Amino acid sequence: MNNINKTKQAIIKAKLYDKYHRALKKIKSLKKNILIYISLPHVWILVIIFIISIITGSLSVACMNSKPFLSSLFANIFAGLITGIIIGLVSTIKSISLYKTKCLIEWLDSLHEIILRYFIAYRKIVDERRGINKNCKCFQPNLKSDCDAFHPYHYNSFEDKVSCVLSIYSEVDDKISSGMFDQTLSFDSCKYAKKKLNYDVIKYIEIHEKQRNRISNISESEMTPQRLEAEFKEMNCHIKELNERILDNINHLKERKNIISSAVM
Repeated sequence: MNNINKTKQAIIKAKLYDKYHRALKKIKSLKKNILIYISLPHVWILVIIFIISIITGSLSVACMNSKPFLSSLFANIFAGLITGIIIGLVSTIKSISLYKTKCLIEWLDSLHEIILRYFIAYRKIVDERRGINKNCKCFQPNLKSDCDAFHPYHYNSFEDKVSCVLSIYSEVDDKISSGMFDQTLSFDSCKYAKKKLNYDVIKYIEIHEKQRNRISNISESEMTPQRLEAEFKEMNCHIKELNERILDNINHLKERKNIISSAVM
């Protein structure tokens, strides 16, 4: 009976800890967003107008009996500032929406560039195995003129080149998973990828790690073009689907950005 009670208490504690951890994560995310948004000039202008409006409104009330002319003057200024606050609020919302949209586009563009680097690098190792571009500069070891697709990795053997390709692939998962710790981003990259890109990075990190370990253990003599294509097939499928969704989202966000930019204050 005591063991059952202890188990129940342990489950309750675990649930409470999970709720606390989630709440803490939300607070940190909120704090990060506040720090980002208050750095926007529109927000500061709105705050200044709001403070001045409170001062003028208070002065208008204070002078109502003793100095009616000043009270009327401050009341008119207050009314004008209220109009300014409404305009400033609309402008601030527009500015925040535009900033967030730009951040998303830049982040998705950087993901798309990594994926392009991966496909270029992957194609090169397959082509080299087929005897195509074998003497290409980008396959010569430790050159400063290394192909951008392999930058900043260096290699001395074909197995090293395969490791480079796998490392570039892992940059995609790293980019998405590390976004939650990036203080410059106004969104949770893992949640965004899962919701908008249908890409659960936590799940795929584990899957891709197993695939990378399997490919890394293949000897150079076994790395025929057909074997490479077969081993990379599932990974290529995942990343192609992800890239298609990224491009769709970029196009949608660019349309949204144009609409926000052309919107009236």
